[in-house]
Amino acid sequence: MPIRGNERSAVIELISDINVFISDRDIIIKRAGGELTLTGSHNALFPDIMLFSDTARTQVLQGWEAKMPDVPITDETLINNATQKAILLGSNSFVLWNFKAARLYIKGQTGNYSIIKGWDVPEIVSREDVDRYEDNWKRILHNILLEINEFLLNGLLVATNVENILSENIGSMLLKRNKNVVADFINNSSLTDTRISAFLTGWWRTYSAEYNNDETDVTKAYAKTIILHWFNRFVFANLIKKHFNAAREVERINTETSIEQANNVFNSITNRCDFYNIFASIQYGELMPVSTWSDFVTVNQFLIENDFSSLSQESLQLILENTVSVAKREIRGQYTTPEILADILARISIRNLVEDVFDPCCGTGTIVKAAKNYKIERLDARRAIDTIWAEDKDSYPLQIAQLALSDTNNFNIPLKIFKKNIFYLEQSTNIDIVDPIDGRMLHFPLPEFGAIISNLPFIAFENILPEDEIKINEINSWLESYDAHIDLRSDIYIPIIFALHKHLKPNGVLGVILSNSWLATKAGDLFYRALLKLFHVEQVHISGKGKWFTNAQVITTILILRKKCDDDNIGDMPETTFFLWKKSLSELAHAELRENLILTSLQNLEVDGDIVKSKKYSQRVIDAILSYNLSKNTLFHNVSWITEIGDKLCRKNTIFKVIRGERRGWDNMFYPPIGSRIDPEFIKPALLSSRSLTSFQAVPDGQAFCCSLSIEELQENGKLNTLNWINRFRHERNGTGKLLPEVLTRSNMFWYEMNFSATAEIITGMNPDKRLFYAYSSTPILINQRFIGFRFLDANANKELCFALLNSIFDMFIIEATGFGRGLGVLDINASNISDSFMLNPNCLTNEQATAIVQAFQPIKNRQVFDTETELQREDRINFDHVVLSAFGIDNYYDRIKESLISMQKARHSVKDL
Repeated sequence: MPIRGNERSAVIELISDINVFISDRDIIIKRAGGELTLTGSHNALFPDIMLFSDTARTQVLQGWEAKMPDVPITDETLINNATQKAILLGSNSFVLWNFKAARLYIKGQTGNYSIIKGWDVPEIVSREDVDRYEDNWKRILHNILLEINEFLLNGLLVATNVENILSENIGSMLLKRNKNVVADFINNSSLTDTRISAFLTGWWRTYSAEYNNDETDVTKAYAKTIILHWFNRFVFANLIKKHFNAAREVERINTETSIEQANNVFNSITNRCDFYNIFASIQYGELMPVSTWSDFVTVNQFLIENDFSSLSQESLQLILENTVSVAKREIRGQYTTPEILADILARISIRNLVEDVFDPCCGTGTIVKAAKNYKIERLDARRAIDTIWAEDKDSYPLQIAQLALSDTNNFNIPLKIFKKNIFYLEQSTNIDIVDPIDGRMLHFPLPEFGAIISNLPFIAFENILPEDEIKINEINSWLESYDAHIDLRSDIYIPIIFALHKHLKPNGVLGVILSNSWLATKAGDLFYRALLKLFHVEQVHISGKGKWFTNAQVITTILILRKKCDDDNIGDMPETTFFLWKKSLSELAHAELRENLILTSLQNLEVDGDIVKSKKYSQRVIDAILSYNLSKNTLFHNVSWITEIGDKLCRKNTIFKVIRGERRGWDNMFYPPIGSRIDPEFIKPALLSSRSLTSFQAVPDGQAFCCSLSIEELQENGKLNTLNWINRFRHERNGTGKLLPEVLTRSNMFWYEMNFSATAEIITGMNPDKRLFYAYSSTPILINQRFIGFRFLDANANKELCFALLNSIFDMFIIEATGFGRGLGVLDINASNISDSFMLNPNCLTNEQATAIVQAFQPIKNRQVFDTETELQREDRINFDHVVLSAFGIDNYYDRIKESLISMQKARHSVKDL
């Protein structure tokens, strides 16, 4: 409700009278407050009056909304505002007061607030009556306070801590109230300053992945960053006031202070006691409407009014930690490192506790906090913190990181947290930090690190910034001096690892979290070979039960590398151990299980296979296994047997032309619905959906439009239906607004043309799940991009035999062993890897053996395909696989092949486990 007349002064008088009344009484209510947060706005953030159970005002009992008599006690806006403010305070009650009446509301079991008590002053009708009947309403007021005290004694009303209100509720409420209006303000401001749009485009290109599960609109995402950034500044400044007098300057920020002046206040604080990453302004952080700034000022007044100096160190630390949690929760970055994973990474990577540790992509600081906690177990706080370094290229996560590392017991120790781009960080860099004790500028030369640990960013090559591309090219040129290189279309984590090499001590450890894609891609192969030139690849860890990042589609690994020394023997290649975690992160919250896993890693031997299983290989054995074009993902399982049967195998590309299905770019045109009016000679049978592929026989489930004639030729031949079909799409645009004739044009092809060349006789899906098989078509069938297709190189080949061999247990294993798992548990394979993969060599068989295999396959090929475990239990399948393996003289490998296949598939599906 709008403030009218002397309403504000009346509320202040009411607060004063409450304090006078309770001053000489032994009741739970010890103090009333709210003077500083009275804004005069109908949409104020805090209640007009707050009752506290302590004089320091850190325990909130209840909020009151106080109005004049002309505002009805039943006013819906009044009730709704009071309800929202009670929720903000975490209070289970509130009081409405308008001098003529008062109502006490309490929250019931359903979460709704309802009236349980009412009081009335019938003599009061108008504002003028408030003065006239002052004794009457004061008598009722005092009765209310005493009755509320009784409710408190009986436990019907409960108090809430300021620390909980501050860290759990206020930040979220600020976002809820202001995100959209700040986003609108940003949009409107960008109309008159296009540099804002340019900045946001670049920012979103780098950080959009952090908001994938939360925001899809760049201005709303950046609005959240602005709001949380200001909130964190105000909270932290008020928290540290009793430690740093400079921080008391925050009390100068009031309703008369502009945003620019407030920034100057925070700059003054950081100049005198550091905490730069918390207090520094961010780009366009001033873009907000007056209403939002008013909210921030009100929050600051609330913080000033409530005396944090009386809170215990534990309470102050809780506020710090909860503030960080709110920031992380509200941004909902899908790649924010879980605390348990960060703890494990720190403990298996940091081998020397007294050496410097660095996180170059620290984000919100979870990993460096884990490193600090680990060091403090054995070192004093100063020595531990002095050896922790953290960097990020973006200001906002650095603010959260500094909050995360701040400790109320150690505010006087400088935190080496700084803003840099890792690609531009040189060994000679000096890091400038303000001494929090006396404000002197301290200069720290960047050391060589004993350990570097990080959750590296998951940024696809398409989103890498141009300035980073320059440095990546330089890294690739440097790698060439080691006879190595990386794929320039790699995700950004790959070049970052090589950028970190110069910052490690010889024998220093690099422990990083990264995508599992490197285990089974051509780019990953180049990456792995380059690693071997510069590092000892000591360990690779992956989850065998659940995803580590539950809200992301990516599956991750931990890679533990040790930097080679100059005098290392070139032929000295230590063994690599592959660890498959059998417990989920939630299970590893149990300290004993987590310690067992950490000991397994540090001792490099399997302690308990129910917690983590390990496979250790020499580089010679790894190279031998990978020479069969298996993914490195197989190395977590027992697959070394494949090196013993190499003479029975051949590459698929010696028998087949392997292709990926046609990806023409506009399915609505190239795969028309059945019944579309197109001349029949331009319609071909097609297989479009992997869901329709349920048996070993491939049956078309759609049709494809394949026309290689020019418009003139179509006109000359009277193909009007086909012309009409083409013209239907001539003026359509794609998702980026470009005309289809422009984006679909290919060299030596018409824009509407799709060759009938992506045809196959044998087919499998690009992303199989539980069923691993190949389907056969007696006539070539066109396939789309969801499939991989095979065409025989030799028209006289024994097609029945080759088809049967591709569906043996061995090739089921090969399909699984060629790819890597995705976030939903499906397998990611590609035509190139399948083409290079191996199969049982049909040329090793006699005619009799070939005939026996084809006959054993007959009962299988005419039925549906079952999931792998069910399939392997069927009698016809068991008989067929034994016939196949016996023909090659390797039937004694059946159990090992089966165990490897099932183990890999279970691990892949484990991402769905909770």
